[in-house]
Amino acid sequence: EDRLDAYACDCAPGYTDTDCSTEYVTIRSLTTPPYYCGTEDGDNVSSVTTPYRFIMISPGLNGENGTVSFQSVDDPSKYLCAANNTVKLCDRDEFDDVAMFNCASTFSMREDQFLNNSVAFESCASPDHFIHNDNGTFVLEEDDGTDDSFPENASFDIISPEDIPAINECESNPCQNGGTCEDR
Repeated sequence: EDRLDAYACDCAPGYTDTDCSTEYVTIRSLTTPPYYCGTEDGDNVSSVTTPYRFIMISPGLNGENGTVSFQSVDDPSKYLCAANNTVKLCDRDEFDDVAMFNCASTFSMREDQFLNNSVAFESCASPDHFIHNDNGTFVLEEDDGTDDSFPENASFDIISPEDIPAINECESNPCQNGGTCEDR
């Protein structure tokens, strides 16, 4: 049965949404080895080896030019946000008012702030505080000049889907009891 205005799209890699019109990105640290900004256990953001997908919204939720917000592709109700110097995935319901949520979920992109050919993300909620990879956990920190590794740990690439290396999820043989794996 054909319904009026009813269809489903099987999107090409790197695109999402009902009509495949929205491109997603991933955030990769410039540390050695490089890690991706993502989550493996709940909403706390940490270093992960598998790219985590975000929709980059510009301008950010606070509406100011030069800012961005990152919406989770896997859970569109959640955004990358800074709360109590922790970087996590937040839902609007966690905040008392929408303006506070919008501010916590918005970052100024600072190109070449610490390293050439990189971007740093300054919190709009806490000016002069940047997303920083602190031993595998993403936090907000200010560069006070005492940490020699701060520039590398606060510098990132925004990677488009075509630049994300292919990962064969079946390589580890995850299927049990004679099941077969299909990498998607």
